[in-house]
Amino acid sequence: MSAIFTCSERNSTLTRHRRKWNTALIDQPLLDRFERLTGRKPHRWLRRGLFFSHRDLDKILTHYEKGERFLIYTGRGPSSDSMHIGHTIPFEFTKWLQDTFDMPLVIMLTDDEKFLFKESLTVEETIKFSMENAKDIIAMGFDEKKTFIYSDFLYMHGAFYANAVEFSKLLPFNQVRGAFGFDGT
Repeated sequence: MSAIFTCSERNSTLTRHRRKWNTALIDQPLLDRFERLTGRKPHRWLRRGLFFSHRDLDKILTHYEKGERFLIYTGRGPSSDSMHIGHTIPFEFTKWLQDTFDMPLVIMLTDDEKFLFKESLTVEETIKFSMENAKDIIAMGFDEKKTFIYSDFLYMHGAFYANAVEFSKLLPFNQVRGAFGFDGT
C-alpha cells in the first residue's frame, strides 16, 4: 500500500476514521472560535490539519467560555522502558492544551493492559516501563502542581490486583468456564 494519497483517497480515509471513532471534523469555524475564546492561535498541528478530527472540543470550548473548570485526561500503555519521538507527540499537544486552558491534567499509565495484551511481558517489567515512561512524560514540562500521573498496577489496584491479572493471563476465560462449570448464564 502506498503512503502517498491523492486528495480524494485521503479524504475517504479520514472520513472512514471519523465514522469509526465517532469524531467531528476540525474546521475553520472551530479554529476561529478557539482563537477568539483563548486569545491564542490554535496549535500548529490543528492549523495545518495534522489533527483533523475531535471528540467534544466544541463542548470544551463552551465550558471554557462559561468559565467552568474541567480537566484534561490522557494516557499511555508503556511497552518499553523509553518513549520514542512518536510517543511524545500527543504529550506535546497535551502540554500545550494544559498551558492554554490552565487546567489540571491526569495521565494514566495502563501497565495492566499492556501486561495482558503483550504475552512476553511480566508484571514487574510493565511496572518498570511505567516508571521509566513517567520520567519521559515529566520531562515534557507539565505543570507539576496541576498534573497527576499514575500507574494502574501501583495506584489503582495494588498487589492483589497484580496477582489476579497475572493469574488471568495464565488461565483464559474458556478454561475457567470449563474448570468451574460456568455455562454462560
